[in-house]
Amino acid sequence: MHLSVRLKPFILTMKYITPIILFIFTLTCNGQPSGDTPYLMVLNKSDHTAWQINAETGEKVKSYPTGQGPHEVAVSTDRKWAITTNYGSDEAGHTLTLINLDKESVEKTIDLSPYTRPHGIDWFGDSRRVMVTSETKKAVLVVDVLKSRVLRALPTDQDLSHMVALTADNQGAYVTNIFSGSVSVIDLQADSARQPTDIIKTGQGTEGIELIESTRQGWFSNRADHTISVVDLDSHQPVDTLQSPGFPIRLTASPDEQWIAATHAKSSEVAIFDTQSRQLIKRIPLKKPSDPDQQKRFIGNRFGNGAVPIGLTFSDNGKHLYISASQSDLVAVIDTDNWSLSDTIPTGTEPDGIAFFRH
Repeated sequence: MHLSVRLKPFILTMKYITPIILFIFTLTCNGQPSGDTPYLMVLNKSDHTAWQINAETGEKVKSYPTGQGPHEVAVSTDRKWAITTNYGSDEAGHTLTLINLDKESVEKTIDLSPYTRPHGIDWFGDSRRVMVTSETKKAVLVVDVLKSRVLRALPTDQDLSHMVALTADNQGAYVTNIFSGSVSVIDLQADSARQPTDIIKTGQGTEGIELIESTRQGWFSNRADHTISVVDLDSHQPVDTLQSPGFPIRLTASPDEQWIAATHAKSSEVAIFDTQSRQLIKRIPLKKPSDPDQQKRFIGNRFGNGAVPIGLTFSDNGKHLYISASQSDLVAVIDTDNWSLSDTIPTGTEPDGIAFFRH
């Protein structure tokens, strides 16, 4: 009797647990990814390809054909899609390439004509729409990628609108304008005729962009001025101007928003800033290590004086920072525990845009 009394609750429990276990097993074995593997999506501008790379092993998993001169890449919130902006080369590009990450194949090419030179891109939270800049049209576009349709074209009223970042609530966006040295503020709830709602003067060659929600500040790199502008996102007033010599070109924040990293194309360095104090923590040169033992790890992956770091992204746990070195055909891996170069990953020719995701 005592044995049967003790077993009964266990058997009843297993009656309900077993179907759950079988359900979970089915989900993980029916071809759907578990989401544990870390990947990089790296764009090779001169090869017109996007490489999916295992971030742990450095192995190229898949190469996807894109349009001419892919510059920027973004992964959707649901991690089903990656999308590239095909900027073009001598001839202006006018397409996006949509990659199905579940099927590991190109889903479609989206034609943006008459809008050309697409560059910066960001996903809406619905994983269906993107916002993308059109440099030649002084505009930013809202595109339904599933229907391959431009839903709205919003003027920036500035020259060479380059990068874009949506606000956390997807109600607005900020666009950097290189030739105008400014940032256009876009209110997506307003009538398109009223766009942009504000223009923020920053510095010469405004290009990189990162929005820090925890401090309600926007960071914008001014490559020609060798500075980084910090702007209050509510008042749109400047908070600080940080000196950052070496042609600061891209910005990205760590997942906890404690750090901001900035690539410097001319000095071949990456600068790390504390977002709270806005103090420089370290400048990391991207060059081959002087230690002979360390050099053995970098055979075939040589950093020269012209490494030209551009795109960059943190891993989702913040332990690594990945940087595409455009003129060295590799991705540099930075260990964020000590902010030092720990490894390199070979890429195709002239890597640029880069994104981290799990799948």
